[in-house]
Amino acid sequence: MSELQNYNHLFATRENIYRQVATNAGISEMGFWILYSICQTQQPLMQSAFADEHCYPRQTVNSAVNRLVRRNLVELTNSPHQRGSWSS
Repeated sequence: MSELQNYNHLFATRENIYRQVATNAGISEMGFWILYSICQTQQPLMQSAFADEHCYPRQTVNSAVNRLVRRNLVELTNSPHQRGSWSS
């Protein structure tokens, strides 16, 4: 197996693990990555910054955030410096 094939296999395995964690938690993959990012940064995040950083459509991120809000997993906050941020 070439180095590239090995890398691709490891990447796919990692993605499958995270997908299974999200499924077991009853949340979407997008929701999982939002929660993961909040935990990693340990501070509020802006929806637009998250979408841009991960190359996701902003509407998709917004829909996932709204589902997390309805489940009380995150809350939306208004900040003079960070409009549209959320935290867990």
